[in-house]
Amino acid sequence: MPKPNFKSKLLWRYSVGLFLALALVAAACGGGDDSSSPADTTGGSQATSGTDASTPGGSSNGESSNGTSATDASSPNPDNQTPPDQPETPVETPKSNPVYGGTLTMGLEAETGQGWNPATTQCAPSCHVIMRTVFDSLFYEDADGNFQPYILESATSNDDFTEWTFTLRPNISFHDGTPANSAALKRHITEITKGFLTGQVLTVIADPDNDMEIIDDLSLLIRLSTPVASFPPLFSGQLGYFAAPSQYDSDDSAQRPIGTGPFKCEESCWKVDEEFVATRNPSYWKQDSEGRQLPYLDRIIFRPIPDSDTRQAALSSGDINVIHDNSPLDAPDYAEEFNVLVEEQRFRQTGYVLINHDRSPFDDVRARRALALCTDQELYHLLRGGGNTLVANGPFSPNTPGWLADTGYPSFDPDAGSALWEEVGYSEQISISTSNDPFNRTSTELLAEMWNDCGIDIGITQVDQGQLITNAVGGNFQLVLWRNHTGISLEIERIWWHSDNARAGFSVNAARIRNPVIDQAFEDVRQTTDPDELRQIAERVNLEFAQQVHNIWLFWSLWQIIYDDSVQNMGVLHIPDHGPALPAYEGRINLTEVWRE
Repeated sequence: MPKPNFKSKLLWRYSVGLFLALALVAAACGGGDDSSSPADTTGGSQATSGTDASTPGGSSNGESSNGTSATDASSPNPDNQTPPDQPETPVETPKSNPVYGGTLTMGLEAETGQGWNPATTQCAPSCHVIMRTVFDSLFYEDADGNFQPYILESATSNDDFTEWTFTLRPNISFHDGTPANSAALKRHITEITKGFLTGQVLTVIADPDNDMEIIDDLSLLIRLSTPVASFPPLFSGQLGYFAAPSQYDSDDSAQRPIGTGPFKCEESCWKVDEEFVATRNPSYWKQDSEGRQLPYLDRIIFRPIPDSDTRQAALSSGDINVIHDNSPLDAPDYAEEFNVLVEEQRFRQTGYVLINHDRSPFDDVRARRALALCTDQELYHLLRGGGNTLVANGPFSPNTPGWLADTGYPSFDPDAGSALWEEVGYSEQISISTSNDPFNRTSTELLAEMWNDCGIDIGITQVDQGQLITNAVGGNFQLVLWRNHTGISLEIERIWWHSDNARAGFSVNAARIRNPVIDQAFEDVRQTTDPDELRQIAERVNLEFAQQVHNIWLFWSLWQIIYDDSVQNMGVLHIPDHGPALPAYEGRINLTEVWRE
């Protein structure tokens, strides 16, 4: 049983250890090191809450050009559910006289070891930043959290959402000079359906050869095996990065991306673990709101810097101009010295402990509940988040459809947790996995100490991020520090939670959740575009997650884009015909309209 004054004892012991560790780091490093995050097709890793899994598909919702709303992300909560307030950073006002030329250097939290083929990589935030530089996405998140066609001119469906017509904008070419037409789009989607993990997302296209029909040079008809009202949001992320047929034909398709984007990859643009150099595309199809040719910059150099302290030191010294960061502990320091763009409170990723439901003892809900009862979320939030974000009680952050003030998730009660663990009767050591990032290691140690003091024997397994993701999607884990889920589109969340994706071997449903209530919710989602109905469905999912304790929630992620005074228009992007885009989302930004003074 836990000893008396559990929280005071743990707070004192952990704080002393943390103070000594920080003192040693400062003496040894002199103030510099950085933190990293991996993949998105099924997983990834991150500073604040551990490993990050972004969607292979996308992460957006909104209104198709036929007027049907795939999901109204701005749908209000019921009157009795008032989200807690949190300050937001205003989006930078676009400067009227941009300067052409120059190089921007950005520090990223991780390398994308699988490369740049949208059908085969695992795309975390760092990957998305580069992908959105060399590729144009089929859809993009607008400022209200709705998805809009981007390189597509329109996306329309029939009445029952079983057929979708995607129409491209005219007169656009890939970096190799070939046309971005409907034949290329069909090839791209076909490759996505063949992807080892991306193919698990697009199972609704059963036979690409026969289910997709070229209507004309720019329009592609896609027939689905089942209605999917929110089909387009799947193409706002990795699945939507429109690659040229020549890239898919290449033997080194992962090494050299060929898109239609504002910057291109020239020969030897990527040196693994060193840099990715993107060069201005002089034939880019977009202009700014004043009719000026985009992009403004000549080059962007991306450097993977996995440790957050090193990344911040490089920014302070002027070696780089911009970084992204997901550690709430760093938020006050950044704001004192740099310009900071903070993601909106809604649609924030959730930091949590991913639980493998196929591994004993966590195939038993009592074991999962015991772990939740033994997790002091407030203490974790204080020590690992600095109080700079919000404690999570589910996968949907405040102001997101599906958020609830009270989900019924177990409150901290170590006595009850210890008793329930004894009832489960599991005596072997439990392993929690984390990446090699120092922040993640320290966060994992805090959780392990909480659980050990509650009578649960915990050991820590630390591996590099790529291996961590492989272990997760392969089911080779018990617990993993993780980060995922924004709730911006339930169709996207289906990837991670539906029983169909809890497969043997490699699975995008890494937790191996099999829940008929959640499965039914996803079937209901596919039949409607009504915002109130979608909100109610998301609330059902939220309540079921709490009841079955499918994950151990920690706090909602806090992504920041930090940049020096020379950088202008950060967070500014215009979607043709639809106005401003969401300035930052899941650590992803677009640099098309950024320039340097």
